[in-house]
Amino acid sequence: MTTQLKTEVSASIDQVRALAGTNVRKVIIAGEPFFASLTNASTAGFIKQPNRDATLGLLEQFKKHAPKVMVAADERLFSFPRVRFAFAFDGYLAWGLREKRKGVTILFGGGETDTAVSIQIMVFADGRLTEVKEKALPSRSATYFHDSLRAAIDELKVAWPTARMVQAAPLTDWGQEDVQFIGNLPLRNLKFRHLVQKVTKRSLYALPIALTTAGLVIYPAMVAKGWSAYSGAVAAYEKEIADPAIMAKGGLDTAYLDTMNARRLYMEQPRRQTALADKSAKIVQGIASIAGVRIVEIKLPAPGSMPGALSGLTVAPSQVPATPRTTNKDSSPDVWMSLSVPVTSDPAIVQAKTVLMQVADATGMTLRITAQAWREVAGRRVFDIEGFVHD
Repeated sequence: MTTQLKTEVSASIDQVRALAGTNVRKVIIAGEPFFASLTNASTAGFIKQPNRDATLGLLEQFKKHAPKVMVAADERLFSFPRVRFAFAFDGYLAWGLREKRKGVTILFGGGETDTAVSIQIMVFADGRLTEVKEKALPSRSATYFHDSLRAAIDELKVAWPTARMVQAAPLTDWGQEDVQFIGNLPLRNLKFRHLVQKVTKRSLYALPIALTTAGLVIYPAMVAKGWSAYSGAVAAYEKEIADPAIMAKGGLDTAYLDTMNARRLYMEQPRRQTALADKSAKIVQGIASIAGVRIVEIKLPAPGSMPGALSGLTVAPSQVPATPRTTNKDSSPDVWMSLSVPVTSDPAIVQAKTVLMQVADATGMTLRITAQAWREVAGRRVFDIEGFVHD
């Protein structure tokens, strides 16, 4: 007889440990073992998972300031390699983005244990996640639980007085008149996966490479369509001016065609956007070939140069000299990326130069450190870098 594998909900590491030795192979994490933030907050004790989009739609996600949610899982969850996990947060996020109601919706999610109630507060406005908060309340059995809950709700009402408030499982219904309980509705289509021990190219680049591929398909298609229309118009024009009656009167001035031909030559010249699209895969492959260097995040095209970029730390590939555009601190970069390397005994600025030289030679780009320069996370240094593609 086949043993049915069960699904459980856990709001603490102790609850996950209690499942050890059972036939539970799917666990929904809701509460303390999960962390989410709209900023690059410290994740000590947690292991970062692939970012989530905080807005719906491919076009929206490709906009310059499209928000991303950084998520991380408690490192102790990796002690259960046979278990596939799903995060209740993903269900809340999907539900909130689908709502797209006018005004603001505040969703309360999270989990409960015998000693505390861990709440995730998510604020949605116009189809976007605009804020994520966490709050710890006493256990449901505590005499002051209701007072703590009302204080949290009232605090949110001060900031968003007209917001609609909803509460989702696995929290139990609070029975508050101003908070609608929607139960398991956001948790119905959760996907269970093994946790990501290391954020790899595949996990991080599913979206950027998809966007790059879309660009490679759309851009040539649009150019071909325009060129076809232009060629047809020129052919029709040439046919008309070849009419004997027109030619007998001296023909027409061909200056217009000369102008259009000049435009055609301009359109056939290489474009930076096509060069960037062509090089995107090579950039990822080049970085992946360098031992110890991990890609944390990449943006193609870059959102723009950060104010105060450290133009003094600019490195060009050994085969390509730096150009005025790449050495000018006010120039707009083509690529922005965040790279992680193990911390060495060298000062950060020395290690940064070494990393830039390796990446420059591997990708063929000229690189420079941004204003944020570097930070240290869990024994690794993370460098934020701007790249310039050479035509």
